[in-house]
Amino acid sequence: PTTYRDPLLSLHPLRADSLRRILERTRANDPQKPDWPAEAPSSLAVYTMNGIPGWQHSLLIPTLKTGKIIRVPLSADGSRVAGDTLTYFRAPVRY
Repeated sequence: PTTYRDPLLSLHPLRADSLRRILERTRANDPQKPDWPAEAPSSLAVYTMNGIPGWQHSLLIPTLKTGKIIRVPLSADGSRVAGDTLTYFRAPVRY
């Protein structure tokens, strides 16, 4: 049997009414383009090595929208988030 588990992390979830407003403005070609704090993750890597000090046991999430890498520190067994979400390399590039 499958057992449900909450996600380790959510990146900027929005309420339904906010998403509905964005959709309505987009469909109406509103001159003020709707935007929201989305990251647009392009992939996910589990970093377990010790080559970068302090990064062992981390999730690395490169983003398309903001051109940065998000690092999520994990517990040694990888079962929970063990610290603050950190951001690196913000740039106008896409990973």
